[in-house]
Amino acid sequence: MDNFDFLKQKQDIFSDEIHGCIFAQYRDGTRRKIDHVSLSVLEISCPLLATAFEEGRHGHQHTIEDTVPPAVASLLRYAYSSEYIPFELVNCAQSILVHLETYFLALRYDYDSLMKQVRGRIILECEIACMSDEPPKDLISSIVFIYRHLPEHTEILDTIINYCISCFTRHKLHQGAEFLDLAYESKRFHHDLCRINRQRGFSDDGKSPVLLV
Repeated sequence: MDNFDFLKQKQDIFSDEIHGCIFAQYRDGTRRKIDHVSLSVLEISCPLLATAFEEGRHGHQHTIEDTVPPAVASLLRYAYSSEYIPFELVNCAQSILVHLETYFLALRYDYDSLMKQVRGRIILECEIACMSDEPPKDLISSIVFIYRHLPEHTEILDTIINYCISCFTRHKLHQGAEFLDLAYESKRFHHDLCRINRQRGFSDDGKSPVLLV
């Protein structure tokens, strides 16, 4: 998901192409320079990102802060090819947290079409999780991320909460200390669990007393 080889494969798409570089400042403190980014491509696919580049002594540059490698790669891949997930990974389960990171980055640049793709993929990831024997490994960190960065994006939030209620007992969420601690300590999360549970008519795994308090 964090491979940038597609930039080399799609060089010089336009005869009068202008190139720049992105400095990605990742959340873990590392930094990466991404060369040969086509501003001509970005002007068409993601205009707000294209206008964020500034011209300096060493050409056009832009710094993306507070992100992760797969999110930057996904945004640029989609800008170049309208392909969010690499073809070879389309049918494989992916990290929900990485999707949320990508959505958060796309939101920063008002990239509506990519945000739509990510929302659809998160729905698919939750459907895959419902058919699995175990919950997504990054479920807790994903929920924390949503409430911290995307609390108003209820479509995504409700999708994940519906999964939690649907598979609450089968995936033994009621036995997970992290999940229960989050449910009890986060009033917003607890409220949303109860709200969605009520909407579902307390008809499935979510009828557990821990979600009815």
